[in-house]
Amino acid sequence: MWFCKFNMSYRSIGTLGLTLCVAHTLFSIKSAVAQHRSDIVLNTAQAAESSQNDGPPDVPDQRSANDRGLSLEKLDVGDRLRISFYDRTDLTGEYVVRSDGKLSIPLLGMFRVAGKTIDIFEQELNTAYAKNTTRATHIRIDVLTRRRIFVIGFVTKPGAFQFEYGMTVLHAIALGGGLYRPPALASERPTKEALSRYTLRRQQSLDSLKRRLARLSRFVAEKDNVELKGLPPALVKLAGQEEAGGLIEVERRVMDQRVAKHRREISGMERVAVLADDEIAAFTSLHERLQELVRLSKLERDGLRNLERKGLTTRSQIVSLERVTTDYEGRTREVLASIARAKQILAAARRDKALSVLNRSLEIEKEIAKLQETIASLKLQLESAETDLINAQGFVVGKKTVPIVLYEIVRRSPDGHVKLKATQTDVLRPGDVVNVISDRELQKPIAGR
Repeated sequence: MWFCKFNMSYRSIGTLGLTLCVAHTLFSIKSAVAQHRSDIVLNTAQAAESSQNDGPPDVPDQRSANDRGLSLEKLDVGDRLRISFYDRTDLTGEYVVRSDGKLSIPLLGMFRVAGKTIDIFEQELNTAYAKNTTRATHIRIDVLTRRRIFVIGFVTKPGAFQFEYGMTVLHAIALGGGLYRPPALASERPTKEALSRYTLRRQQSLDSLKRRLARLSRFVAEKDNVELKGLPPALVKLAGQEEAGGLIEVERRVMDQRVAKHRREISGMERVAVLADDEIAAFTSLHERLQELVRLSKLERDGLRNLERKGLTTRSQIVSLERVTTDYEGRTREVLASIARAKQILAAARRDKALSVLNRSLEIEKEIAKLQETIASLKLQLESAETDLINAQGFVVGKKTVPIVLYEIVRRSPDGHVKLKATQTDVLRPGDVVNVISDRELQKPIAGR
């Protein structure tokens, strides 16, 4: 009997211990889950607060290997960029590097970017943005287009082509239609009409190029605000001293007319500003006198009121004086309004003058850039026309010789344009001119052809 009671008691204690153990385990699990949820909520709140205070989250660099390689290339004049600012659509947009190597961004100011890599420019933008807004942001720069390359000389289709990162001389020749192949059969010999057409095309390109060179000299003189003196060497080389002088004289007369017109506009704005300034001075003087009259009238009114209390004057005299004082105060307000209008006119005249000067400067910059691009294109047309003419005049029927081809790169440097000997695998830069030179271009025209 005792054993049975002990055995039952032992079993009850064992069951109770197991129940307590299970309950303790469940309580520990619930506590751990609650603590884990609390940690998640706390971390989320801290991340949100950190994101709000420190700016945008870190964005991994998802650019391709080509883009990352391009980011190490130096920017130059004419590059068209897309600059993206995180959460700032008003600043995000396309920007073009100006002819002076600078680029302007609203709020951040002017940046000199020519000669700098994309990575360095991004760092400068981030620094300027943080300085002007006291907040950090993520900025990405993508190069949309770069200055075109030019292929001239012994190729099928000389011209200007879009630059691509990693482009070589061989790629440029392929864009130009490959090496020029003159006709190989007697029946394909150029006719007299074709020779006349080549000659006319060359002369038209030459005349247009000479006019553009003279016009470019005029706009450069207008930009520098100097007289158009001397003859451009490039123009003299193409046209000779006498013709170059005549072309420059025509542009000088055009320049004198433009400068005189601009000066008349500026003079008119300056006269308006002077008149407005004189009005301000006159109205200011009148305002001072009226203020003095108002002050004296009020003193006299106060004196009459003292006399009224002593019975030495009448109420009608005080009322009359108050009317005079009110009239002076009304005229004072009118004069202040006139001064404000005159100041507005003065500010508008000064603003119009500044805008006129700025617009003229921007117009000249655009014309210079446009002319430079046109001149480059005309040089290509002239080169192509001369090549066609030389090949047509110097063609030898039935002679199947392989031409000797040399490659030359004309590249802009801080000291001017330089000519570099090249091979087919040399890598090009934006704005390079690839000149393909053949011994056939050096052949003299055959007599009687």
